Amino acid sequence: MNTRNKFRIPTFLLACLLTAAGLPIQPLPASAAERVSISASAPTVIYVSEQSDAHGGNLYREASLGDPYFDGVRPGDWFTIPVSVEKAGDYHFCFSFGWLDSTGSYTVSCGDASVDLNNTVPGRGWRDFVDSSEATIRLEAGEQVIRVDCRTAGPNIRALKLAPVGVDIGLRESVDVDLFDQGMAGSATQVRGSYAVQFRTAVPFSTISLLGASWNNNIGSLLFALYPWNRSYDTTRSGDPIDTKEFINFPDNSVLRMEADGTYPAGEYLLYIINTSDSASEEVGFWSLSGTSARARNFADDTEVASCARITLTCAGGTGSPLLPLSPAQPDAEEIKPTAGDLYPAGDTVTYAMGNTDTYGVQFRAASAFTGCEVYVSAVPAEGGSLTLSLYAWAGNYAKSIAEKPCAGATVTGIRRGSWVTLPGDFKAGEYLLVLSGGSDSLAVEMREARTDRSVTYLHTSASGLSLVSRLTGTDISTEKPSTPDAQDFVSSGAWAATDGLGRTLPDSKTAGGIREGKYVGLFYHTWHASLAKTQGGIVNVSEIVAKYPEAVRDYDHPAWGGVTTCFWNEPLFGYYNNGIDRWVLRKHAELLADAGVDVVFFDNTNGTENFIGAILTLCEVWAEARADGVKTPQISAMLNMYYADQAADQIIELYDRIYAKGLYEDLWFRWEGKPLLLGNPTQLRSKKRTDAQEFFTFRVINPSYTTENDLILPHEGSNGVKFVPDNGHRHNTAWKWISIYPQAKMMRKGTDTVEEMCVSVAQNWSAGKGLTAMNAGDHVFGRGYTHANGPDSSEYAITHGLNFAEQWEYALSVDPTFIYITGWNEWEAGRTREMWGDPNAIPDNALDGFSRDIEPSTGVLKDHFYYQMVSYIRRFKGIPTPDAPSTGIASGSAIDWDSVSPVFRSYAGNTLERNADGYRGYHYENRTGRNDIVESRVTYDRENLYFYVRTARPLSPETDKAWMRLFLDVGESEQSWETFEYIINRQSPENGKATLERFTGGWNFEAAGSLAYAVTEDRLVITVPRAALGLESDTFTLAFKWSDNAQADGDVMDFYSSGDTAPGGRFKYVFTAAPAQTAQAGNQPRPQGGQSQPRPQQQGNAPRPQQNGQRPAQPQGGQNQPRPQQTAAQPAAKQPQPERKRERRVIDTSAVTVNADRYDDRVDSLVSDRVQNYSSGKQKIGSKNKKQQQAKRFGTKSRSEEQEKMRRLQLEIAKKAQLVVKIPDEITVGELASRMKKTVAEVIKCLLKNGVMATVNQTIDFDTAEFVATELGCKVEHEVIVTIEERLFDDHQDTADELVTRPPVVVVMGHVDHGKTSLLDYIRHAKVAAGEAGGITQHIGAYTVEINGQPITFLDTPGHAAFTEMRARGAMCTDIAILVVAADDGIMPQTIEAINHAKAAKIPIIVAVNKMDKHGANPDRILTQLTEHGLTPAEWGGETEVCKISAKTGAGIDELLETVILTAEMEELKANPNRAGKGCVLEARLDKNRGPIATLLVQNGTLRQSDLIIAGTAVGRVRVMTNDKGAQVKEAGPSVPVEITGLAEVPSPGDEFSVVSDERMARQLVEQRKQKIKDDANKLNQKVTLESLFSKLQEGEMKELNLIVKADVQGSAEAVKASLEKLSNDEVRVRVIHAGVGAINESDILLASTSNAIVIGFNVRPNELAQAAAKRDKVDMRMYRVIYDAINEITDAMKGMLAPKFREAIIGHAEVRQTYKVSAIGTIAGCYVKDGKITRDASVRVLRDNIVIHEGKLGSLQRFKDAVKEVAAGYECGMSIEKFNDIKEGDIFECFVMEQIKE
Repeated sequence: MNTRNKFRIPTFLLACLLTAAGLPIQPLPASAAERVSISASAPTVIYVSEQSDAHGGNLYREASLGDPYFDGVRPGDWFTIPVSVEKAGDYHFCFSFGWLDSTGSYTVSCGDASVDLNNTVPGRGWRDFVDSSEATIRLEAGEQVIRVDCRTAGPNIRALKLAPVGVDIGLRESVDVDLFDQGMAGSATQVRGSYAVQFRTAVPFSTISLLGASWNNNIGSLLFALYPWNRSYDTTRSGDPIDTKEFINFPDNSVLRMEADGTYPAGEYLLYIINTSDSASEEVGFWSLSGTSARARNFADDTEVASCARITLTCAGGTGSPLLPLSPAQPDAEEIKPTAGDLYPAGDTVTYAMGNTDTYGVQFRAASAFTGCEVYVSAVPAEGGSLTLSLYAWAGNYAKSIAEKPCAGATVTGIRRGSWVTLPGDFKAGEYLLVLSGGSDSLAVEMREARTDRSVTYLHTSASGLSLVSRLTGTDISTEKPSTPDAQDFVSSGAWAATDGLGRTLPDSKTAGGIREGKYVGLFYHTWHASLAKTQGGIVNVSEIVAKYPEAVRDYDHPAWGGVTTCFWNEPLFGYYNNGIDRWVLRKHAELLADAGVDVVFFDNTNGTENFIGAILTLCEVWAEARADGVKTPQISAMLNMYYADQAADQIIELYDRIYAKGLYEDLWFRWEGKPLLLGNPTQLRSKKRTDAQEFFTFRVINPSYTTENDLILPHEGSNGVKFVPDNGHRHNTAWKWISIYPQAKMMRKGTDTVEEMCVSVAQNWSAGKGLTAMNAGDHVFGRGYTHANGPDSSEYAITHGLNFAEQWEYALSVDPTFIYITGWNEWEAGRTREMWGDPNAIPDNALDGFSRDIEPSTGVLKDHFYYQMVSYIRRFKGIPTPDAPSTGIASGSAIDWDSVSPVFRSYAGNTLERNADGYRGYHYENRTGRNDIVESRVTYDRENLYFYVRTARPLSPETDKAWMRLFLDVGESEQSWETFEYIINRQSPENGKATLERFTGGWNFEAAGSLAYAVTEDRLVITVPRAALGLESDTFTLAFKWSDNAQADGDVMDFYSSGDTAPGGRFKYVFTAAPAQTAQAGNQPRPQGGQSQPRPQQQGNAPRPQQNGQRPAQPQGGQNQPRPQQTAAQPAAKQPQPERKRERRVIDTSAVTVNADRYDDRVDSLVSDRVQNYSSGKQKIGSKNKKQQQAKRFGTKSRSEEQEKMRRLQLEIAKKAQLVVKIPDEITVGELASRMKKTVAEVIKCLLKNGVMATVNQTIDFDTAEFVATELGCKVEHEVIVTIEERLFDDHQDTADELVTRPPVVVVMGHVDHGKTSLLDYIRHAKVAAGEAGGITQHIGAYTVEINGQPITFLDTPGHAAFTEMRARGAMCTDIAILVVAADDGIMPQTIEAINHAKAAKIPIIVAVNKMDKHGANPDRILTQLTEHGLTPAEWGGETEVCKISAKTGAGIDELLETVILTAEMEELKANPNRAGKGCVLEARLDKNRGPIATLLVQNGTLRQSDLIIAGTAVGRVRVMTNDKGAQVKEAGPSVPVEITGLAEVPSPGDEFSVVSDERMARQLVEQRKQKIKDDANKLNQKVTLESLFSKLQEGEMKELNLIVKADVQGSAEAVKASLEKLSNDEVRVRVIHAGVGAINESDILLASTSNAIVIGFNVRPNELAQAAAKRDKVDMRMYRVIYDAINEITDAMKGMLAPKFREAIIGHAEVRQTYKVSAIGTIAGCYVKDGKITRDASVRVLRDNIVIHEGKLGSLQRFKDAVKEVAAGYECGMSIEKFNDIKEGDIFECFVMEQIKE
């Protein structure tokens, strides 16, 4: 049960009632300056509850305003209302009340007047408002303040109503008419597309009021359009509306009013409502009531529905009814006329919309042939609809029928409304199933709300009480009553075994016993996540917050809560899901609960009248489909309002009308005493005239009190002040319990001593001294660790082992009732209140891991422990099936007929569906890992091998897929296992007929144990495992196994619940027991098969956990065995004791050359039928015909024979001879490859040539090429894995939790140049560093450690200039927290954005420091706005980014910044292990002429000590001197400490990782390998020219190069300068830094520059004397810079002089061809007329024909008369020829142009 904001009183209901009373509604003003006007002539209503806190009051201070469950007023609550009184005088007033059945007393004062109101009218309910008693007060004219003080507890106040004495508060000024009938059950309706209401008035009306709903998040929009009615719905919609109004992001539960500009005239109308939200998935809608009314007709998505929107019209006054009868909705629709082939009865018609996921079916029996099936479609989309019809032969039940191939099928498109959709054909008499699927959006079919003997209608595979309007066509059609469907063949999980994460094993049949008939288990289930998932605010995980911020436990306003009042106690395993729409989660729940043996779930409908009917229907759809897939889902019931019979009656009516009366999902109804069971009070049904619903159900009233078996009332009262004292009626046939304190109450059956029901709860979270609390009630909360004997226990052992749950189960088992009610499965959320029963920041029901009551697996410490604890106890209560007989195996060498192999280990079909659904509050979940749907597995064996067979629903995916069809084996061999499994097959993808067998060596670690033969045939896989490889060589043995496909998180057993498919699911596993026939007949039975008996022996001395100081009781075991001991079972007596085998050393390789191939060849012959052998050999054997006839007789049908042939082919594949396995490294020579394959070099080279590769015997080829060749030549390839030096040298083991200790945070200071990063650090560490930086900017990383309040913090300062991108990225990647410095007078700059991106990429928290607040022009608000544009929403704006306003100059705000850093570090829980070898990263490195290479290191884990041998990139050496940031020498440096060291052989690269190692020889060998790799990589960039690359090299030669040599003071600066300069390259000039180094410019640099024609760039360095002399001698240009952008500017200027000139085209004239002449020696001459410009001899020319360019070239000649000329002007004639072009025609235009150089 949940007690939170779902109780919230809809504020629009009050508004509706007040509007109906004709009263002006005055909302409380938004500020004190906005006053409510008090009328002197009319009543005034002031709506107060939602905004009282904003006006100086304490009203409803506990939780969100107006929460009616907790927030009735209490003594001391008060609020004020600023008013403006029109006229002084006496006014009478009253309150409008909602929730809580109490009265209350109040004092109302205004100015000097004060009046007590002692109310005598109690409140009613949260949807039933009432006026209080009245009183009179004197109000003076003008601006006043009315104050209301609550003297005693009372009901929830919704409004204050005032009127001058003599004016009736209820005076009507108009008539308000509801378009719905009072008393109808109501709920919120979501508008996904459109909704419409047809109504007709006899008088004008001024307002349409609708009660809107936005599901608590105040997001979502609706558009109202009012149409005049025009004959029919369709024609009305095709017209134009007379008025529209849009409501954008309206508050939840507000009144949406569409007001006329005057009045709307009397007449008939259609109000059309459209969802106009930004997101199509946004929940928005209105409140409606179930059922139909004569007052209005309602349509959802253009289809008439049995629902009434809660609409009120404000009409003009007058006598008589303001409403008139409605016109027909669709008079133009086709009338359905009965025919002989009708499959539906007469009766009321309802429409059912179909979507892509909906499936409807009709089962019928045709007594004669027919020619088609037809279905009536009543509504379609505007563009026409589509629908798929499939006809199946009836095969016993729905699931079996659709598993076969359909007789006929078609997808019909272009369907029009009111038409019959036909599936034609010639069909014989017989029984069939017609299935409808794939309906387009807004398409609807018709149903009759009655059953018929002619058909059975299915909704989502489940039989219903409806009848689809459908018929058969043909001549002389007659139908008969359909047959009763066969019982669904469900998968049974009772035989499965499991060991949970605490080492407890499930009971077997010996412990639990056989099935106990008449025992049932129910579970409390929550569907209201569908309503709460869209509420505002983020996700609040209480367990995480309390762990990080212990101080937040009792602090309601702590920022960690984020103002959110509805909290999760932890994260569910499937995420923060919305089970109203997430079908993937609903399917997972169905399987988990089916596996557990739960019989029924009770939906939590305990508060208000909300049933969450949409979520229930979605669940029923998914679970009905799951049942067709073999999942024995729980059936359904509901637990209704426990406090108010009137509200419970409304819930019963809605459930009855929406589900039960229509016969929907009938096989999901849980029946008790022959009728569907509901837990609710039906006493008000008779007064509502709904005896049909009252007589339909069996009712049990839920007793809400937390009583014990003695019905003792524990010392607290209900939240409404009423003690729930149970009487005899509660104990005899009327009441059940949903939760109870130990020892639980026994609910007896009337007139007997039989205990009908008892409850068992995970925890009660109830405080004996305070009541229903889960947090902050001290040590007396009955949480998960509580026991009656020892009281509360908050230890991890008590909580994870479920001592409270176990104690309640043990007591219930001792009583042995008929029904056990378990609380609960998936509540997860609870409301957080400021104070409750004296406890601050109280959360009821669910608060933490220890104070919650959900069984569903979580991501936290509880994982799936409680799930398997529940499974264990359910097995003990209900028993489990008798195990199958042991398998006797097969004779060696015989063929395997898999159809006859038993037992069959079944798995659920259809559970690989995709997930794509929104969760809570912005979360979205996708899962597309479903791949191979495993449905069946079998096992058999002979003397030598085990054979594992598995079948999938569809053909198997390629075995090269990741995590493909893994098989886990538990043979009880050793404790070196993973989750009880000793072996795994196919961890590595199999190939070429061989799978890998590996043995677990502890955890997710392995060693090779052999290779195995396997074969795939379509949807089947068979794997052969030698028994000797598993140590299963005795006659009898037991093993457990499970299949897994496409697991995503190796080594995490919890991934089995979410990824791919596992068979069986979760931790369950199948159990296979082998016993030869003679052994079984002799009665020497092994342990039973099927999952009851574990493959491990029973633990001896199964004792509970030792008691501590006599305080801890023995833990109730619940039938779960403790973690398994060493195996102690002896060998059979017939054998002599054998020495212990060291099986971990055994490796059986079935691909070895010593395998007896002849024996396998004989085996192949025995597996293949004679017919196949004869065909392959080309011989005819005598007697084969008789054998064929015998086979036909044996198998009966052709399909049976085909199945046998398929299985024989499968066995033939298994028995293929082994291929030669060749191990190939990453690179191999041709000769070596030939040697390994036992082939000649010529064969290998020939194979390479065939595939276009020319290679010699000594040439090296890569792995891919070698693999291809080896495969071509018939070998199987394995990648040769070489253990690298790194793997042998470095210690990369994971630290355990015990080894980790808290370390100081590493904080990087980032931001734009000159924004004050270094100055901030300067102020913090009181040292002037910024003054020493060139140009005022930081040139390399500075690392400093400071202590803040005794806590050390390491700061890194990064440069802000654009050139230092890599240094900033390096800084971000090395740190834990980023401080982003932004100048308040400058704002977000490019390097600021870059710093944000680096911090986000590093996934570190960002704290923004807005600096320079002391400067004039500082604008911090602009900074906040800019931050949001880059994904950093400030905390003061409701985001997660902390923003501190500081001044590095004055020090203002820096203390707050440092406190924020410390708080953030505590949240991150930074830890390291100081007791291991040091490792970290290189922050900076440089070459000092006196001390040699110097490196600044940041230790990230372990401890770095003086004399340690370290490797950093290509540098190696021992630490000689180590100094800290203050210059003092230190001996060691722990985690998060920066130090500067000497002793390396060379300068490492910044960003390199360093590690302390022990083997110096191996370290230097590794360094040489790294250097060689760098050299090889560089050589690859300068490969020799080949024919393929010749052209590209020539093209590249046209580009000019500017060669540069860069020398800098530190390596980081050298890299930055190099990167910046090389970015200056363009298409014509390439900047090439041929060398970048650290230190002074020397003579060798000048020599390199001279030979490569390069310029030398010095950055913060100078040339030595020899270098200066050499540069002068060789005329080498040297440029020295101290600021990087100076270097960039000068190089850019130099490049401009090297660029090639740029040209543009200039058209100089056009000429028209008037005549052409052909001259044999020249070609075609064109006689032309120059139209404009001029034609020059050296111009280029285009030939245009019809304005299309047909040629472009050069002029061949230009003549005027007989003279050659240089140019011809416009208006003159000339002759022209074009080089190499003669296709000139009269009318062509010559366009002449020249190329002109562009001068910059």
